[in-house]
Amino acid sequence: MQCCTSDITVAEFKTLKGKMDAGNPKATTVAEYMDATANWRTDLYSANGTLMTHKESIALFKKLGVKMTPELKAPSVTMPFDGFTQEAYAQKMIDEYKVAGVNPKRVYAQSFSQSDVEYWLKNEPAFGKQAVALQDLNTPEDVTAAMAKNS
Repeated sequence: MQCCTSDITVAEFKTLKGKMDAGNPKATTVAEYMDATANWRTDLYSANGTLMTHKESIALFKKLGVKMTPELKAPSVTMPFDGFTQEAYAQKMIDEYKVAGVNPKRVYAQSFSQSDVEYWLKNEPAFGKQAVALQDLNTPEDVTAAMAKNS
């Protein structure tokens, strides 16, 4: 069963507890699957995290004085979704930083979609000029090809 954020309200989202993402794909039992945290990490805090909205995370990061690297995730629904376009989605992420008064130099927006980065460059150049186009590098051949392309 798949549940998307578009399926629940913010109030429902806030009742959830965060969990560190880990799974053992070679497991043969549920217990083995769940016991997948890397040896250098701890499970002490892995199942009771407080979920935050994007706006709340911006406020926290701003308070801490850190730079921010948000990633615009690929939608699980077909866009446009209820009239909401991919461009509006990309803009909404940036708008939350603007409303919060975050200096664009402190935000390194990221996306695996080249069109999102191009949108930011064209429509939000103060944020777009340091945006990062991520690449999905699943194999050593992918890494080699990307390195050759960028050298």
